Amino acid sequence: MNATAGLPANTHVHVPPNFSAFATVADTFRAASAEGMQAVGVSNFYDQSVYATVQETAASAGITALFGLEFITQDPDLAAEGILVNDPANAGRVYLCGKGINPFQPKSERAKATAASIRTANDERAAKMLAKLRTYFRDNDVHAELDADAIRADIATRAGVPIAWVSLQERHIARAIYNEIDNPHLLYGQAQAPGDATTAQGIIRARLLKVGKPGFVPEV
Repeated sequence: MNATAGLPANTHVHVPPNFSAFATVADTFRAASAEGMQAVGVSNFYDQSVYATVQETAASAGITALFGLEFITQDPDLAAEGILVNDPANAGRVYLCGKGINPFQPKSERAKATAASIRTANDERAAKMLAKLRTYFRDNDVHAELDADAIRADIATRAGVPIAWVSLQERHIARAIYNEIDNPHLLYGQAQAPGDATTAQGIIRARLLKVGKPGFVPEV
């Protein structure tokens, strides 16, 4: 967990059930405490239900919790012109990040509707990606369950959170493929899988989930 600008703080950390370097929220703050962090900023995608747990866990560790949010969208005009924003591989794809939010204040009806729309669109995209991937693997004589509910349930169990808090990301899908399918030629284009799981999942994501690849579905 790297400090921000030389200070004992990190203002951009994803915690489970988002795809994360940490297994649980508690693990996140154990690492932060061990490294002498005074503040940790959480910036989860699509669902912030875990933020109350973050607040409580951070306080118990004597660390100030900061809150943000992040989501991915697609600008069709920029995409049509081939303009890269802040995704080096996908034209028009934009990662939007907000800092300094209060996730515990009541939301307006408009804000709740917007948040629900973003979450729903992401969940629908993940389901479409999994459907395309099942077809791709079937066409290559590989059986793959790749069931969205099963993947979400596994993530929830490992993170110790309710399944309703899980909104699947590309990285979740890449990890599910890595865990379920043993076919190095199909997944990595080579005779054996890379020795490092993180590297392997990155290759899966690049080969199967990006623009022009078998499981790609654009953001909306």
